[in-house]
Amino acid sequence: MPRALPSLIAAFVLAVSLSAKVHAFRSAEKAPDTNGGPDIAAFLSERGFSVAHAAPNTAPEWVTGTMGSCKVRIADVSPQGWYRSIISEERAKQRVAYSFEGTLYEDQPVLRTRLADYRARLLNYLSMMATPALVRAILVNPDCSTQQFRLEDASSLSL
Repeated sequence: MPRALPSLIAAFVLAVSLSAKVHAFRSAEKAPDTNGGPDIAAFLSERGFSVAHAAPNTAPEWVTGTMGSCKVRIADVSPQGWYRSIISEERAKQRVAYSFEGTLYEDQPVLRTRLADYRARLLNYLSMMATPALVRAILVNPDCSTQQFRLEDASSLSL
């Protein structure tokens, strides 16, 4: 085998690898951004809540709806489960639910949310434009009646 052949093969593999990474990086830039929760604010406003946003650069970024003594907080959370401990500390005497793929859960189904996140990342890497995994945490204080806020309605926030 000539000496130049291994060098040519290595150069070809390097070129293909770099072009695939550049292509994946460009397609990842176009992925839709789901953070910030303008749909959360609209969801709460439609139900008659006055809406307030958390200070920027807080984690998670809560959108708070208030109607009299009823207070509802909703936030985008990491599909990796990074905010579970923060939410468990804040849940004192509140109803807590996680909305994922149109279903409500008492605790974040971390395995399912991680797999959905990895799947979306892989598809985006392959330029197939998948929607990122959307997981929402919902905290409802005990002063909220079912006429003011139905937790089941919030399941649609993760679709």
